[in-house]
Amino acid sequence: MRRRKGFTLLELITVIIIIGILAVVAFPQFINAMERSRLGTAISKLGMLRKAEGVYHTLYSEYIDFDGTAADPAVGLASEVPEVIEFNDKDYTYECAVTDADHYDCTATKIRGTHNGEVVVMNQDGQIADPAGSDAWNNLVVTFQKDV
Repeated sequence: MRRRKGFTLLELITVIIIIGILAVVAFPQFINAMERSRLGTAISKLGMLRKAEGVYHTLYSEYIDFDGTAADPAVGLASEVPEVIEFNDKDYTYECAVTDADHYDCTATKIRGTHNGEVVVMNQDGQIADPAGSDAWNNLVVTFQKDV
């Protein structure tokens, strides 16, 4: 009897099916981890904007609106905190809106990916507002807050 080298077709198909099942189980977890990472970056940037608003308020006794870019780096937040000159990234746009003399909200709006159009809002105290998006987005934000 001759010894055969290699695998049978049945063995190869079995391995491919097992790899497929593992991929189907792991892929959603991978996507969720990527979204959580991007959300963490967005919340970190909102914190930076909050600090920039604090610096600006300390210097000028007022808060200022910010739309995510600084057309003139010598004006507004960018004049005091240069890191905010080009703040928007490929996943989120950022803005701060003054609500009254002592309050403002900084917002990160998702512009691509699974949760396109969803927002995260941080106020002047660093508190993240209750999310008001889809259930999946709300769960992601709430879970992220618990982990931090």
